[in-house]
Amino acid sequence: MPLSRLNPSNDSTTLEEMYATPILYRTDKNKWRSQGQYEQEGRTIIHSYKDMFGATCKNGVRIFVQGEAGSGKTTFVAKLVLDWCKGFQSTIKTNEAETDLEDLETLQMFPFVFLVTLRDSIGEREIPKMIKQQVTDIIYSDFKREKAYALVQQIMEKEICLVVQDGLDEWNDVQIKLGQPLMLSSHTSCFVLTTTRPWKMADESIKDSDVGDLIMLEGVQDPYKLCAKVIGKYKDGDITSHLCDFESYLRSSNVNNDMMLKPMLLNLFVLAWIEDNPLKGSSCEIYSVLLDTLLIKTGKVGTGKQDNGYQWPPVKCFARTRYLKPNIEIINTLSLLAFRQLFSLVKEFRIVFVDKDMKKYKISKDIKKFALRCGILVERKCPTLTYASSTFSFVHKSVQEFLAAYFIACSQHAIDVFIPWLIEKGHYNIDDMFNIFKFLCGLNIEAANKLSCLLDGLEGTWYLMKFQKTLMDGCREALANDVDETKIKLKLSSINYWHQFYYVDYIPFNCVVKVNLSNIRSLTIIDSCLKSGELYLHSQYIKDVLISSAHCLENLKLTFTVDCAATRLIDWYKNSANFRITDNFKTLKTIRIDCVIVSFSKLLFPDDATIEMQNDIEMIFPGSNSHATGIKDIIVPCTIEEITLQNVTISSTWLRHLLMKLASFDHAVTCRLRGCIIATSSAFSDKPCNDNHTSDGDSCESNSIQRDRNNLTFVCSPDCEGLYEALTGLKIKNLELFRISRYDLFANILHTIAELESLKIAFFTFINDSEPLDFNFNACNKKTIEFIALSPVELRNLLGKFSECDHPLECRLHCGVDEDRLREYDDIMRDLHLLQFPGVTLISCSLCEECFYCEYDDYGDRDNSIHDSQFKFHNAFYIRIELQCKGN
Repeated sequence: MPLSRLNPSNDSTTLEEMYATPILYRTDKNKWRSQGQYEQEGRTIIHSYKDMFGATCKNGVRIFVQGEAGSGKTTFVAKLVLDWCKGFQSTIKTNEAETDLEDLETLQMFPFVFLVTLRDSIGEREIPKMIKQQVTDIIYSDFKREKAYALVQQIMEKEICLVVQDGLDEWNDVQIKLGQPLMLSSHTSCFVLTTTRPWKMADESIKDSDVGDLIMLEGVQDPYKLCAKVIGKYKDGDITSHLCDFESYLRSSNVNNDMMLKPMLLNLFVLAWIEDNPLKGSSCEIYSVLLDTLLIKTGKVGTGKQDNGYQWPPVKCFARTRYLKPNIEIINTLSLLAFRQLFSLVKEFRIVFVDKDMKKYKISKDIKKFALRCGILVERKCPTLTYASSTFSFVHKSVQEFLAAYFIACSQHAIDVFIPWLIEKGHYNIDDMFNIFKFLCGLNIEAANKLSCLLDGLEGTWYLMKFQKTLMDGCREALANDVDETKIKLKLSSINYWHQFYYVDYIPFNCVVKVNLSNIRSLTIIDSCLKSGELYLHSQYIKDVLISSAHCLENLKLTFTVDCAATRLIDWYKNSANFRITDNFKTLKTIRIDCVIVSFSKLLFPDDATIEMQNDIEMIFPGSNSHATGIKDIIVPCTIEEITLQNVTISSTWLRHLLMKLASFDHAVTCRLRGCIIATSSAFSDKPCNDNHTSDGDSCESNSIQRDRNNLTFVCSPDCEGLYEALTGLKIKNLELFRISRYDLFANILHTIAELESLKIAFFTFINDSEPLDFNFNACNKKTIEFIALSPVELRNLLGKFSECDHPLECRLHCGVDEDRLREYDDIMRDLHLLQFPGVTLISCSLCEECFYCEYDDYGDRDNSIHDSQFKFHNAFYIRIELQCKGN
């Protein structure tokens, strides 16, 4: 067998040296689905020849082995015949329990095996005559051939024979009557094993009764075992080391994992890598060579003139191909089909389509037949009792995506009109669009630049991360196709400096960021990219990015991953001059600062060099040190809508001034604290505070600014003494506190929070019943209140407080239930239904006997997927109550 299909004259090797065990399974021939896949429950894995032939004992059965182009059908039947020969020659008997299709005893049930290749008998209709042409006529001289042919006839009539016919899809009956070669009725002792591509099985002349067993072949079980064999033919030294290098090459070339199962494609990738990597990691060039390989059987015969009136090459990656040029008209027609079906309004027909869809795009019978024969298209038969029908698909989805990208690259209308319309209407699959985009960068960078502008406008956290990775892949693809870097102008307005992007895609990352410095709307920086080193970011670089994007930056997120077991890994942000958020940021809406502690050695070794997070906050907000005397010292852009601080250390004075500043804005603002340490004023050597917790100047300043405004939402988890010190006397519209432990402090300061409209409180442990909650709801203008987790005593006490309320209130209670006190909850629910709490109108009340999935996580974020394992106070029950307080 040749090592390369593209160059059959190159060095060849024996099949035994290059063989790899195939993936084979028997499937129910009646469970064929229109999507082109078999039902999983209908599969039976074939591990040995006994599994293949032992399941059917009757003679005359026809076994079909079906597989796509390049899956290894011809190699498999050739190995089968060699194994049969080996079984008769060898005195060593193999164990029948072996599962590598090498149980040679099973093959010895056939005293005679005949192998015919149907591509070499195009004009012949009968199997015995094919055997005569391909076997006996080669073995015997002229005067012995007739006797040999007669002997073959006798053998096929009397002996148990196996006839292997390879390539049914390459054979046609000259009289257009037979679906497969004719086996004489007298040859009842013959097993017939036929290999074919799926589209041939859709032939109406092949009856279901003609198919005894249907076996699928999907490639090789261990692709890298085959790779190692090919590499070993060309490279000396450690094969394992070479194989690791090859795997890295495949990852850089974005090769689909399922394409690795096809021996033909795998062989192509290996040889390209061995030849000093001529494909340069270009996916476009890989798929161009793949199409060229599929077109080998067509020779150089096209459907029109040699040049077809097209400029050659239409895309650069076609330049090295041999068979694409004479068939470019067909490729162009199929690319239109690939594009329009992939973005079809009928989702079911995007990958799998029918004959009617092909006719819409002028796919003639000749073009369809051509595409099926070369293997670009696949046809499969659909089950039906009324009329015969078939479905079609491209040989692989990635091939369809490549052809769709080629169509876009050659069609101005597609990128200017059709795709914008698709995005506006939402008639697209985002993953398909991303895969096409990567191909398009290598085919036509100008079209890719336009498409990036359309895709950049879409939103969503998952989408933004995937889109950035796609642009990195697309930029790398463009560079691999020798695109001038100055022409790469891919738009990316949300940039994430994350090590998984930055380390792997250093060059394409910088290439994309460079052209988008003045367009950045969202910026995320994770400090693992900020360490010293050749490939890491530096403080001046980050400073330049912030200065360049200050006029348009809307969202900023900083994550400091602190490893307390080591010395300071991050030194660029020690100097506050390097990084400040000031009024220069005219459009900034959200700021989020996270400090993720990855080591607990700080608790064990307090003297270790660690990062004091209050200094970090000072760099983000000028005036955030402990000497701030008023809200004017806190410089925050007036466009801010949300600030989130997580796992950082701040002072109560600074937090108080920040909240005053945010409350002074004339639009809604949300401030979130997650796991923060809030030190009291005494811990920070602040001056003692009066009852209103402000100095006279500070009080006047805050009152004048907050007089007619109340747009602040504050969310915090967990609580602490410093938190309540900061909140005392402030104007807050919506207050949400989670993981409350200082109930006494909360109750004392609640009445001081003016104009509170909604209150949400979550207790993660039950309060001691001897010290029930003592909240005064009359002091504040609360419209809605929500509690999470209340013991029976707390719940009854709270309902009594609601009865005494002097203004209307809406309440929603989610109460974790202690199973040991379930009866007490039942009593409360009964009293609610019996109207035992005056002034309270019950809307709904239910005890749920199921696992409690809380609406909120530890930090107050809605998350229905979080189980109650975070809560310590209950097991399997919870109460949900909704009620209204009428007010006196």
